[in-house]
Amino acid sequence: MTSFDQGKECFNKGLYEKAVSEYNTYISGYYSLGLQNTEKLAEAYERSGSALYHLKEYSSCLNPLLEALSIREKYLPDNKTDIMRNVNAISLAYEHLKDYQNAIKYARNFLQLALDNLEEKDLAIVNAYSRLGLLSEKAKNYFQSLAFYTNALQQSIKIFGESHPFLAPIYNSIGNTHMKLNDFQSAADNFTRGLELTIHQQGENDIAAASFFNNLSVAYRNMGQLTGSLDYALRGLEIAYYYFGSESLAIVPFSNSVAYTYKELRVYEKSLALFIMGLKLQEQYLGKDSSMITSLTNVGILLVLIGKYEKAIEDFKRALQIHKDLGIKDLNTIPIINYHMSLSYLKLQKYDEALNCLDVSTQCYLEQNEFENDQLILNYYRYATIYLEMMNLTQAREYVQKGMNISKEKKKQGDIADGLELMGEILYKEGNKNEAIAKLKEAEKLKVSIYGKNNIKLHDLFEKMENIYRSENNLKEAESYAKKISKIHSAYNLESLAL
Repeated sequence: MTSFDQGKECFNKGLYEKAVSEYNTYISGYYSLGLQNTEKLAEAYERSGSALYHLKEYSSCLNPLLEALSIREKYLPDNKTDIMRNVNAISLAYEHLKDYQNAIKYARNFLQLALDNLEEKDLAIVNAYSRLGLLSEKAKNYFQSLAFYTNALQQSIKIFGESHPFLAPIYNSIGNTHMKLNDFQSAADNFTRGLELTIHQQGENDIAAASFFNNLSVAYRNMGQLTGSLDYALRGLEIAYYYFGSESLAIVPFSNSVAYTYKELRVYEKSLALFIMGLKLQEQYLGKDSSMITSLTNVGILLVLIGKYEKAIEDFKRALQIHKDLGIKDLNTIPIINYHMSLSYLKLQKYDEALNCLDVSTQCYLEQNEFENDQLILNYYRYATIYLEMMNLTQAREYVQKGMNISKEKKKQGDIADGLELMGEILYKEGNKNEAIAKLKEAEKLKVSIYGKNNIKLHDLFEKMENIYRSENNLKEAESYAKKISKIHSAYNLESLAL
């Protein structure tokens, strides 16, 4: 048996290290003996590269894969099937290396080969567009991603028509991309269409429908439509319970979705209970796992909201320790946890510790790319809040302005409104009462234009306005804001939700 045949046999048995050795022996002999079978040589290079890919040696697999492609393009240009498979393997290797520019380059090559050589209605074309959508999404080029996913959808409609369930996952991908572009209504529209197709084919109680209900909950939550968000989240959780049972790890994404919406609705005890339930399931099934970092962070955030600041700090620190123990290289976890921990220290009036946490968080973001991180706006506002508590009003003003500058540049209206609200608080502490009220009214007007007049996102602002007017003995205005708060409670049925 030749080394080529031995390599093939080892490859088929999953003995990849041995396969690489045999193929390398064949390749060395090929050049030394002056063999002429370029097709076999290309296959030896490709299979050697594929074996290395299976061994997760992604950098090492590229050279043989590229060599195989070079031979085929030069000597075997008519064998398009092999060339397409080769190109796709190279793209996959670059994807694993997070070199999305090259992954997209070879995925585009694959798409062009598919368009040139396959039937118009071949599913490989749909898959090629979808893969380019995914790679562009990973590269954070969301507009390009949206274009590719839309092409995949249009191609699918040509093949299946407009009402086939095959389209549902593509609508889901389009919806997720709109979410990343902060176009939540378009996201919801696409999730709804995907849900309709899923229900038509698989019924309303299918687990695929539960995933769409979950995604709709997230979209509605981001639009501030919290009643709708809760309805969708509860429906998804109900189906998940039915499919998996209450003790399954698989229910955690669904229970967390309900918890997030309860948090936004200020039903903190229910939110905390659900996050703790998810954390216990993760500990039970996974042990010390990266998923626990997010869960511990969520639990810590809720503990802050119900006033258990010391316990919150314990959970934040535990999350950071797991992150360190697991050697995770994620760039966002540490700054997010430190941001939330800063509020715990602020509530305990430990200002130096609060500022230290915020310094760690902010430095992480600045080392990445200041403009890319929306979270940096929140960090600057948190600095302002800390300095406001310390009565260092000059520093507070500077940080509000920093946050607002980024908010305006990125046209983030909600963050602009939050900055106006903070500036109003600073002005009031400075004794500029009329200016403060004017600034807070400006924040109110902008928030109403974004969220609507009875949205829960105005609750804190209305409370501040009521308290200011009461302190100024303007009881008529104070009562008007008390009524606005009451309308928010009625709109969200907050009293009954908390039961």
